[in-house]
Amino acid sequence: MLARETAKAGWAVVATCQNDDWERVGQVFRLVGLNSCIVQVEPLADLELREVSAAEPRLLRLLAKPHIRRVLARPKYLDMVAA
Repeated sequence: MLARETAKAGWAVVATCQNDDWERVGQVFRLVGLNSCIVQVEPLADLELREVSAAEPRLLRLLAKPHIRRVLARPKYLDMVAA
């Protein structure tokens, strides 16, 4: 019900999920009458990761390690570590 009222008020709902979960999430949106679209987020580029490390200096050492940097380039994992 909240989703329907939100849609009527002109609000937009943004939800994030893994690719494997999208079908289920999209199905729930349709059940409550919300239109949806997929916006796939690619791993962050080096410039974006430099911006992250400037904003969060505590991540500098982790981002300096190539094998960890590849993982943290994915927004989900970066969010988990930065939180």
